[in-house]
Amino acid sequence: MSYCRGLKNSDGIIVNSFEELESYAVQSFYSHPELAGLPIIYPVGPILNPEPKTKGTVDSDDIIKWLDDQPPSSVVFLCFGSMGSFDEDQVKEIAHAIENSGARFVWALRKPKPKGVMAAPTDYPLSELVSILPEGFLDRTAENGRVIG
Repeated sequence: MSYCRGLKNSDGIIVNSFEELESYAVQSFYSHPELAGLPIIYPVGPILNPEPKTKGTVDSDDIIKWLDDQPPSSVVFLCFGSMGSFDEDQVKEIAHAIENSGARFVWALRKPKPKGVMAAPTDYPLSELVSILPEGFLDRTAENGRVIG
């Protein structure tokens, strides 16, 4: 509750988004009189992570090049949000479904936080990524898709 009170006392809220991406949401904050008196929302995104890449992760330039080489509107993007993660059994089931579909894909797969710890999911190191996915998945889907953090 104190968090909510703190938000009401702020002069504004910075949101990692931009109006062209989420124009409906941004405009709703500006156009509803019942929100008068609440802090102004400042969409300032996209804010990118300035941290160096984790060793073993897929290079974003490689992903862009791979996407550019695919036919238009032919790639499925699987992303469950920055806090979205799954246990090993669920990851394997999703992987089987992706592979069996034969669809081109980019899958943003995140490692769950340790039990009992308040932290955001993280990227899998390549060695763990290979072990969490079904055996040979990355090799069999190398032409059809990419698994990223």
